[in-house]
Amino acid sequence: MRFATTLSVATTIALLSVSAGATDIISHSENAHTLSITMADGTTAMVDVAAKGEVLDVCEGCTISMENGTEAEGTSVQAEKGDLVVLTAEDKLQINAD
Repeated sequence: MRFATTLSVATTIALLSVSAGATDIISHSENAHTLSITMADGTTAMVDVAAKGEVLDVCEGCTISMENGTEAEGTSVQAEKGDLVVLTAEDKLQINAD
């Protein structure tokens, strides 16, 4: 039993280190959203985020924007490598300060 616990802790640490540099998105919203991801080189992609869902390893620094394309506050964030982007219950984007 002790070996299995040690192995699972080691596996968890290994998995965390693989994605430690990537930007992740977590949603606290009751609504599903489609977000636009713009990479540093200008390429774009669309990402679907389920209500209360998460998307891991989105980018290593990018601009993440709401699907409505407006310039209103909370509709776009500049994420850096390792940031956690939160889609709030109020349907706004923000960088987690923790």
